[in-house]
Amino acid sequence: FADFYDYHFYSELHFFRALLDEFAPRWRPEQPWLFGEFCDADTFRDVRRLCDPQGELPWWARADGAVNPQGARWQYDLPEHGARLRAAGLWERGAELARISAQQAAQYRKFVLELTRTYREISGYAVAGEADTPISTAGMWDDAGRLKFDPAGFRASNADTVVLLGWDRRRAWVAGGDRPAPWDTFAYNAGERVRAHVLVSHYGADSGPARAAWSVTVADGMPFAAGERMAAFAVTPGALRELAVAEFLVPDVDAPCQAVLRAVAEIGGQP
Repeated sequence: FADFYDYHFYSELHFFRALLDEFAPRWRPEQPWLFGEFCDADTFRDVRRLCDPQGELPWWARADGAVNPQGARWQYDLPEHGARLRAAGLWERGAELARISAQQAAQYRKFVLELTRTYREISGYAVAGEADTPISTAGMWDDAGRLKFDPAGFRASNADTVVLLGWDRRRAWVAGGDRPAPWDTFAYNAGERVRAHVLVSHYGADSGPARAAWSVTVADGMPFAAGERMAAFAVTPGALRELAVAEFLVPDVDAPCQAVLRAVAEIGGQP
């Protein structure tokens, strides 16, 4: 009954692509497709940091029904956190748990936002949410107004113009027929060929020729593979295009290690 589609997806990562495909049937009328809220990622709340100098919790965290009744709140487990952490021997590890959960939330949001930006059918989204509340820790800022995520890292996945990765599509002949053959794009053996497609989702104001440059390093060393390509087309606002393929062979290493692929896109001379 509206002139746009609006979904609020909260999904485990390994189901997210299938969920987007399921809710984007090609036969439905074309109109804007928005996520009014999505990409929720709660972080661990260190209850110790809520206490005032006298060791008192704010009213909304107390296990006192007279002061802090559940009311209409759908979530009401915060008053039990302190007792549960002590019982599990984790009370003194709050800072560690908060740090780990913030890293996990950042990786979750990176994956979700970058996959979302590879669908040209999706017109926009609102990330939930801005700041933590008594019933949610999915904010960008915590209860004390501290930013949880590195701004530059988050902006790389959420700016007007974002560089993305795509991968070759593969099929397998099984029992007399073709089937999709997805593979692990995060782990490779020495000597294997990697083909990462460098894409750009561009909603900035710049237009013009597009160039992509990329390099791959291991353990903060010198790049062992690099390349660049000038696209044969101009990029305009609203475009989702492939700019290059970062193709290289995995080097020989003595032990498993992390390789970092860095890519920069320039549109009209602006990186």
